[in-house]
Amino acid sequence: MYSRLLLPTDGSHDSHAAVEHAAALARATGASIVLLEVVESPDEVWKRASAAGWLPAGDGFLTEENVARLIEAERRAAAEHLHALEAELRRSGLERVEAKVVEGKPGPLIVEAAHDAGCDAIVMATHGRSGLARMLLGSVAEYVARCAECAVVLVPAGHRGRA
Repeated sequence: MYSRLLLPTDGSHDSHAAVEHAAALARATGASIVLLEVVESPDEVWKRASAAGWLPAGDGFLTEENVARLIEAERRAAAEHLHALEAELRRSGLERVEAKVVEGKPGPLIVEAAHDAGCDAIVMATHGRSGLARMLLGSVAEYVARCAECAVVLVPAGHRGRA
């Protein structure tokens, strides 16, 4: 049924809920798993800082150098997280696992990564936001479900049920 699954994660507890579902699906179908973590691009950092009212000029904190350091730290943390997750999946008996860290806007990059890697399903967690928080922050899961060319399995935030 499935030969290649994309498992996007952001390192949060909620996103880890999808791991057991992806692992069970991979075991049942013999699929490989592509782990993906998206870190912010410099443009996204500047947009978020600007929206929060931080002015880059003269504050001594938000400089191009500091933004680059922040993104590099996020990249290292994402790579370490994915390495640990890859090891966890391999210990559980899944051998065909690979990991990627990309930089930019999560929704479009998840859809693009699934397409580029030839994935036939995306397994991801929702964060369970609703109301104003969802309206202001958007929903990556909703974007992926609307725009992906393959099946999308959404695992509710905090769900630790039967995979």
